[in-house]
Amino acid sequence: AKLETTEWCHAMLFAAFEQLAKSWPGATRWPVVCARFSGGAKRAAYIGAVLSEDGHPLFGLFLGGCNEDRVSDALRWHKPGPAFPSTPIFLSHGRVDRLATAEDTASMVETMKRSGFLSVRAEPYDGGHELNVKELARALDWFRSVAAR
Repeated sequence: AKLETTEWCHAMLFAAFEQLAKSWPGATRWPVVCARFSGGAKRAAYIGAVLSEDGHPLFGLFLGGCNEDRVSDALRWHKPGPAFPSTPIFLSHGRVDRLATAEDTASMVETMKRSGFLSVRAEPYDGGHELNVKELARALDWFRSVAAR
């Protein structure tokens, strides 16, 4: 797409899930994690909300290098259902990141909790404004542990 919108992303994901369901019945009910970095992390919040709205079980949100709380905004804009605020959210930022700072992350945690999100975790790593795949792996492990409870 020339312009990536939440609606466009949703349409592509919906089509992908429909294709998967042809080979694996029930694929539309598989747990989903939305994980992106920087501006994509902002979009991931909305994608998570619309997937929840469609009835997909949202396993977690990984937002790396993000400097704005779009999760609370997605809750207001969409109708993701009562389980959405229980979705674990893992915020990851580099200690020397000048675009998504520790202060930004702390502010996001605060606003998400005020919006009713129950499980928000923020983790710094050594580095700047780049995806840290070890943090993504930690987030996936944490999502599994939260789901097991």
